[in-house]
Amino acid sequence: MQSKTIPETALVTRDYIPTRLFGIRAATVDMAARSIEAVLATETPAEVWAADRREVVEEVLLAGGAQLPQQMPLLATHDRADLDSVLGSIRNIRREAGQIVGRLYFTAGDKRADAAWNKVAQGHLTDVSVGYHVVAAIDIPAGRQQTISGRNFSANKRTLRVATEWTPKEGSLVPIGADPGAKTRESGAVDFSSTPNLDSRKETSIMAPAIHTPSLVTREVLSNALRLRSGLPAQTEELGNRAAAIADHLSMRSLVRGALEAAGLNASKEPIDCFRDAVEYDAVQQLFAASINANLLLGWAAEADVTQQFCYVAAVPNYKKNERFIMQDSEKLEPLPRGGRANLSELDFSKKEEYKIARFAKSFIVDEQDFLDDDLSALIQVPQLLGRAAARLRGDLVFSMLLANANMSDETPIFHADRGNLADNLLSLQALQADRAAMAAQEDDAGILRGAQADIIVVAWAKALEAAEIARKISVGGNVGISVYGEARLDRGVADPLDDDPVNDVRYPAEPNSRFLFSSKQRGIEVGYLHGEQRPKLRSSALAAGEWGVQYDVRMDIGAKVIGPFWMYKNAGLSAL
Repeated sequence: MQSKTIPETALVTRDYIPTRLFGIRAATVDMAARSIEAVLATETPAEVWAADRREVVEEVLLAGGAQLPQQMPLLATHDRADLDSVLGSIRNIRREAGQIVGRLYFTAGDKRADAAWNKVAQGHLTDVSVGYHVVAAIDIPAGRQQTISGRNFSANKRTLRVATEWTPKEGSLVPIGADPGAKTRESGAVDFSSTPNLDSRKETSIMAPAIHTPSLVTREVLSNALRLRSGLPAQTEELGNRAAAIADHLSMRSLVRGALEAAGLNASKEPIDCFRDAVEYDAVQQLFAASINANLLLGWAAEADVTQQFCYVAAVPNYKKNERFIMQDSEKLEPLPRGGRANLSELDFSKKEEYKIARFAKSFIVDEQDFLDDDLSALIQVPQLLGRAAARLRGDLVFSMLLANANMSDETPIFHADRGNLADNLLSLQALQADRAAMAAQEDDAGILRGAQADIIVVAWAKALEAAEIARKISVGGNVGISVYGEARLDRGVADPLDDDPVNDVRYPAEPNSRFLFSSKQRGIEVGYLHGEQRPKLRSSALAAGEWGVQYDVRMDIGAKVIGPFWMYKNAGLSAL
């Protein structure tokens, strides 16, 4: 099994870096230099959350694979968002018999660093948690064994991840460690050169990262508590454990007070003053944004979209016209004599389709009223609804185009008898077979057979069961897989999303009897997104002077166009054509 490279985005979720708890060597304290040594990492396996696998794995950090920096920051409780949380630095980072050891140096003349140093020097703080990034690792499935770098590793009930290349990023002082054995270490290094045994935990093993006291709740914990309240999973197992303690009791007011405390601001004022301070000092803007964005994407992902099956996606650079030239398949390769020269291809650039993407947006505000009403719905329900609306845009654009059946650049509608892609008869086994045969027989303007295989059928929900039963008979008899999708827009019609008339909405009526045939392999509809970004985007800004709150803007930049009408087919089902 080869070592796999793990991208930073796979293991770092937002601002998350995996952490492990280790201990300070009390006997190494140097009062003059304000420094002390600590064990930063060992080869003892530990349970960690692997974001790339979406599961908890056992992880071994090979000491020989560590890319050791000359120094790294010493933080207070992994707070990487605030410069005031930097207590000093960790230097002289080195390997000692299977361990990574470093010396902690505390800044002089800094109140927070002075307080932390006193607690460490007096033995009140004994735990250090290291944040790191795994660059490359080998995953051993549960119940399997493997030899890596001449050593045998065994996975028990979980996948065992052996990190062959990893980088320490920071070290943090933490007040309470989840592993009672990971305390002060004054003895010599422990020998971990033998095979790790995942069933037996030595005194120095790491069971989990530190759990912090409620008074030291961080912005990450608050953000993950909001995720839990929204029905979303926590970003990591560690944060999930810490967030679960406050999620059930979370309110808008407690959230704002927690955000102020996490930012080191006064949270003991009157509630309305707390909210105003939180807005003024940006204590909640990013915190709210993290939850809102997660719920926005949750709603976006929850919305079913049948167009994913038969449209293709393009990245569009701007809002100008996009030209899509229709190349004919009339070209063919010709015999080339020995020593001869190939004839030049004669491409026709006269046929093209054009379209633009458009920006669609909506905004909402979290203000004093939401705070005083103690209403979390602005952070949870509203973003989910907007996410679903953003997801529906693609289907609205595509089906409004199909139901409008507008002319293409050749002045002929998308579906037309002259194209050979339009019929009108009742749904039946024979009719559907005829539809598929007619679609396969379509030719382009040059008379070249396109031979599109219809393996997707879209009908109104009222016809879905009937169509599925007929498609099943064709699939069994013809040894071809056909997927049938019910589409509500055919039942109830669809409003044109590009119409901006607030009075007279342009709406295309329902076509409950129509059926559309598409090919999953030969796709004739392009959906364009600005820079290829298919997900809705979120932007936040504080309200203007005199107003207390935060405004959030949700936007989508999208457009759609039929490029190849010969790769689709419509049967109106005895509707009026």
